[in-house]
Amino acid sequence: MLSRDVVKEIERVVGPEDLLEDSEDRACYSYDANTSGEAPSVVAFPESAEEVSRILRLANEHLFPVFPRGAGTG
Repeated sequence: MLSRDVVKEIERVVGPEDLLEDSEDRACYSYDANTSGEAPSVVAFPESAEEVSRILRLANEHLFPVFPRGAGTG
């Protein structure tokens, strides 16, 4: 689970409108057409390569995994 401080840092990158924290919203991103798994701590929707880069830097700094997702079809 990500700390509240890290979640706030991600929110500063993508904005509150592009960050899902609610457990029901996150559950939709815990599986794709082939597998099921654990719900992510947050779901972010970066809108630029710069935002992706900033999130990856945060992940490296705070040692959390990032799982890119496309259409979720497997």
